[in-house]
Amino acid sequence: MAINGAIADCNKKGGGVVLVPQGLWLTGPVVLKSNVNLHIDRAAIIQFTDDKNQYPIVAGNWEGHPAARCQSPISATDAENIAITGGGIVDGNGDAGAG
Repeated sequence: MAINGAIADCNKKGGGVVLVPQGLWLTGPVVLKSNVNLHIDRAAIIQFTDDKNQYPIVAGNWEGHPAARCQSPISATDAENIAITGGGIVDGNGDAGAG
């Protein structure tokens, strides 16, 4: 996934801005890392895939009890100094589970 690769590269260099340029960008889950600003151009759309195989089961909790769930479309673990900025659209593709 190009977005995750750019985020990882930016993080390894100490941080900065990852620009999502104009256009439609279909992706699986995006994992943010420390010191990275994901900036979405106002003419960009990030659309998450409806391929459920792209969202692995991860450990989590529900009301204080251990639980398993699908990975969120956007997540971060043990990260600090992160941001999502810009005027673009983040489309979670919520209709994919309907029906």
